[in-house]
Amino acid sequence: AIKICEPALTLDEVTELSLGLHQEAHVYRNDKGICAAFLSNLDYKESALLNFNGRYYNIPAWSVSILPDCKNEIFNTAKVSAQTSLMEMKSEKPSLIFSGAPWDSFDEPIGNVEVNIFTAKGFLEQINVTKDTTDYLWYKTSVHVEKEDLSPGRSRKPTLKMQSLGHAIHTFVNGEISGTAYGRSGRPQFQLDVPIELNYGQNNISFLSTTVGLQNYGALFEISGAGIDGPIALEGLKGGRHDLSLQMWTYQIGLEGENLKLYTESGGANVKWVSSMKPPQNKPLIWYRTKFDAPHGSDPVALDLKSMGKGHVWVNGKSLGRYWPSYLSALGGCSSTCDYRGQYDPTKCTTNCGQPSQQWYHIPRSWLKPSKNILVLFEEIGGEPATISIVTRSVATVCAHVSESHFPPVESWATSNSDEQRHVAKPEIRLDCGSGKIISSIDFSSYGNPYGTCGNFQRGSCHSINSFDVLKKACIGKERCSINLSWKNFKQDPCPDIEKSLAVEATCTHK
Repeated sequence: AIKICEPALTLDEVTELSLGLHQEAHVYRNDKGICAAFLSNLDYKESALLNFNGRYYNIPAWSVSILPDCKNEIFNTAKVSAQTSLMEMKSEKPSLIFSGAPWDSFDEPIGNVEVNIFTAKGFLEQINVTKDTTDYLWYKTSVHVEKEDLSPGRSRKPTLKMQSLGHAIHTFVNGEISGTAYGRSGRPQFQLDVPIELNYGQNNISFLSTTVGLQNYGALFEISGAGIDGPIALEGLKGGRHDLSLQMWTYQIGLEGENLKLYTESGGANVKWVSSMKPPQNKPLIWYRTKFDAPHGSDPVALDLKSMGKGHVWVNGKSLGRYWPSYLSALGGCSSTCDYRGQYDPTKCTTNCGQPSQQWYHIPRSWLKPSKNILVLFEEIGGEPATISIVTRSVATVCAHVSESHFPPVESWATSNSDEQRHVAKPEIRLDCGSGKIISSIDFSSYGNPYGTCGNFQRGSCHSINSFDVLKKACIGKERCSINLSWKNFKQDPCPDIEKSLAVEATCTHK
C-alpha cells in the first residue's frame, strides 16, 4: 500500500488536516492530480466516521487507513489479512546428528596466564582496556590472611563486597567460583556481596568481568563504561574491613581459549582436550567441543541451548554469538490477551514470562557441511552440554481470519483499471505453508461469525455447513491456496443480515 503511494509521498508537499478531536488526515498532493492520504483515528476506544473530501470512512480505533488516490481505501492497520503461522521446532535424533561423537572439554585457566597481562594500581575501565576486542577482562589480586582472622569462634564467613559498572561478574577465590552478579536491562550497574571461603596465608581473588552487548545510543553512552569501578572490600575478618581497592591488580585481556582460537579447527589442536561420551556438567569456565551432521532437507537449522548457562558458541569457526538462557524474564506481567490499541509501553502484551529471552540459535545452512561440523562452546557458569540438540524450524500450522469489512488484496488495486472494478473485488483468505510443504488437513473452517485465535477458533451462532468442504477442495495437497469471501463460494448465505467472516486453521506437512 505504501509503495502504491510512492509518487505522492516523494512530493515535498504535505497538508495536515484535523477531522475531529482525535482524528486527522495527512494529505500528499500536487497540482498535477497526484494525491495520497492517510486518515488516522487516535482514539484508542471508539471507531470514528470521518468525512474526507465529501466521502465518509469508518476508521477503527487507534488505526490508520491508506487512500492512494485520496478516494479509495486499500488498507487499514486494524484490518490486516495476513495469515498467522505457528512454527514447529523439531528436534533431530541425537544419534543421527551427533553420530556418536565424543565431547571434548578444556578448562579455562584461572590465573597463571602470561599472555595479554599487565599490572596497575586500582581499577581500570574495561572497554578502554580491551578496546572492545573481547567480552572478557580478568581482575586479579591476592590477600594474606592471618590465623587469628579466621578463628574458629567466628560465626560468619568473611564477605567480599564490590561495585561494577556492568554487565556481569564471576568471582573466584583460590580457583573456586564463589558468586556471580549482573546488572539489568537499562541499569547495567550492580553490587556484589558474597560470603567466601579463605585459607590461612595467601589467597588469590579473581574477578572475570564480562560485557553482554554494549549500549550504542543515548546521552553520554560513550562514557558509561563497564567493569569494576570499586570499591572492593573484604569484611568479617578479625582485623576489620580490608580495602582491596588500592592494591596492585593484575589484568588479563580476554581468555586463554580466545587467544589460542580454540573455536577453530586449527586452534583446537593447540591444547590437550579431555574426551568423554559424558562431558562435565554444571562446571564454570570450561570449553566444549564436539562434531555433528547437518540435518537433511532445507528447513532452517538451530541449536537448542536451553540447558546451558551463559557463554559463547561457534560452528565451524564462525560465531553464533553469546547465549544466556539461564537469565530468565520476570514471572509476572504476562497476559493471555493483548490489545494493540493505545500508546506503547515496554510491558504491553508481554509474553513468555519466566522464560529465557532466547533458546534457539540459528545456524545458516551455508555454514554447514553434510557431516563432521565442529561445535565449540565456552561456558562461563555451568550447563549441561549433553542435552544440547539440533532442531529444524518449519511451519506446522497456518491460520487466517478475514471479515467482509477487510479490504481486497492490495495488488487488486494495481490490476484494476476503474473504481467500479475495485469495488467488485472481494477480501480473500490466503494460506501458504512455504516451500517444500503442503496443506495436509483443514482442522477448522467456519464461514459465518466465528471467533477466537489461531489454535483456539470457535464457531459462532452463524455457520455455513459447507465451510469444511469448500476449504478442503481449495487447499488440500497444495503449497498455497486462496478463496475470496463471497457467500456464493459457500453455496449459501448462512446469515444474510450480519457481517460475516471466514476463519481457517490448517496443518502443513512435508511433501
